[in-house]
Amino acid sequence: MTGGRSWSGRGGRTPQHAFPSPRRACWGALPSPPPTWWKDGRLIDSTYHYEPPPTSVRRGGQASSVPEIVNTIHLRALQKDNLRDVYTCKAANHELAPVLEATLQLDMNFGPEEVEIRGLEEAVSAGRPHQVVCEARESRPPAVLTWWLNGTMKKSVTHMTSLDGLVSTSTLELIIYSEDEGKLLTCRAENPDLPAASIEASHHLQVLYPPEVKVAAGPSLDLNHIKEGDDVYFDCHVKARPDPSKITWLFNGAELHHNASSRVMVVGRSLVMQKVTRRQAGSYACGATNSQGANTSSTIRLAVKYAPVCRVEQTDVYGVGRHEKTTVTCRVNADPPVTSYRWAFNNTGEFVNIPR
Repeated sequence: MTGGRSWSGRGGRTPQHAFPSPRRACWGALPSPPPTWWKDGRLIDSTYHYEPPPTSVRRGGQASSVPEIVNTIHLRALQKDNLRDVYTCKAANHELAPVLEATLQLDMNFGPEEVEIRGLEEAVSAGRPHQVVCEARESRPPAVLTWWLNGTMKKSVTHMTSLDGLVSTSTLELIIYSEDEGKLLTCRAENPDLPAASIEASHHLQVLYPPEVKVAAGPSLDLNHIKEGDDVYFDCHVKARPDPSKITWLFNGAELHHNASSRVMVVGRSLVMQKVTRRQAGSYACGATNSQGANTSSTIRLAVKYAPVCRVEQTDVYGVGRHEKTTVTCRVNADPPVTSYRWAFNNTGEFVNIPR
């Protein structure tokens, strides 16, 4: 091919579908058959048109006035399968002359086609490191992967790209807690050259955690005004995943069991005590157990009010001589404390009040 250029056109990568007709042109010079385009040994285009020669083309110091023959092909609706397609422009100015060829290989940009999160197929134990993997495929150049937890970016520990550049992998080391239950973990895959082509994969976190336990008095009870003979019940509030397999009740640190004859009943997550006595005053707590561990609530104090009762350890028989003086002490238990006393003399015949 004499006095002509072999090929020209848009260079660099072509975004998929970005240019409906990426232009590739091949020039020949007169006299010659028109240049032709070939792919995989097959003729794909033999159309041509004439163009004035560029001013930069000179022959013997003079600008050429010979028009050029141009064959332009338009590559329409490119797909990913067209990556690295090879096109060859052929031209010759005589059938006996050697054919001149110029070859180009098609390079392309395209966004990620698929993104997937692995490692969260089952619920995750709280407070323990857990590795989660995100993989994006079919992006060119390789996808950039970022992690987000309820909209807050998380830093990954590794980022790898396959040898062919089409698979990107990111690993996140995640430590989650009970309060993260239900939060949305997202992996975003972005092509740095095609911002609009980003895609995401998301997963709602399922967290396994030991019971979080609180004890509370029944909503209709006023613990400041419980007296002997009243009914009392406590509720054990448990937040756990999985649900607790066992609920226990403690009275002053010792396990309390269901005992209907003593009017102490464990019903579901409630403790019911009927007709309480002062001996049931003290500290109560509940505990819960599941596969992730066991915890016990803080204590709640039950005070039971009762009328004054004489203490058993005091002297109830005094020996005293006639006309002698003695001191008699009255010791009682009561809640609330005693505010006044009344003394009386009790003999076999009558009960006589003693003035203060």
